[in-house]
Amino acid sequence: DSKALLETMLPALEGKPLDIVINNAGYFWNQCETLENLSMEEDMKQIGICAVGPLHVSGYLARAGLVKPGGRIVIISSQAGSVEWRLTQNPKGGDYGHHMSRAACNIAGVLLSQELKDKNIAV
Repeated sequence: DSKALLETMLPALEGKPLDIVINNAGYFWNQCETLENLSMEEDMKQIGICAVGPLHVSGYLARAGLVKPGGRIVIISSQAGSVEWRLTQNPKGGDYGHHMSRAACNIAGVLLSQELKDKNIAV
């Protein structure tokens, strides 16, 4: 959460900028989610951890000047966020929160790369 980022992570870096940031966040609800058992709580948890989390960690670090120019931000995602791959691999649907969280993560990475390009930070 924002409080943990501001009060724990940023001070721990002691103002030393990073060459690389690796976001490897993941959470998968153990049940196969279908229309019969949709869970708002589980979907939002997956989206928060897998998509919003990496965006905010990266954003806080970049805004605080803690990613060096020429540095890199890596966001590990998966093919689960690919619309085309879903149609190939899983034509029956399901696992809504998981696939939505990965699609959101993927677009967050694209948008972040556009915004940080002028700062010479690759995403």
